Amino acid sequence: MARLRAETEEARATRTEGAADGLAVISSDEEEAECPPAPKEARVQSPEEEWQERLRRAEVEEEELWQPPPKHVESEEEPRPQTADRRRAVPASDAG
Repeated sequence: MARLRAETEEARATRTEGAADGLAVISSDEEEAECPPAPKEARVQSPEEEWQERLRRAEVEEEELWQPPPKHVESEEEPRPQTADRRRAVPASDAG
């Protein structure tokens, strides 16, 4: 146990001296603990997949941004009532 402790202290001293010189000695266990895992390679999408992904994102964004019109405002989809005069109007070319 004392031998293991002595080796650990010696390793720390070596790292400290190396760090003072601008060099740090790191064991593989410490290196794995300090370094985050490498990012996975990005999967390359086909043009069709990319287009569908962009379309899906646009639809989601549209749903988030869309707000229903206030109830007192007439929407464009509602048909406007026609007056009786317009329905009975005869075009000038037929009025002869």
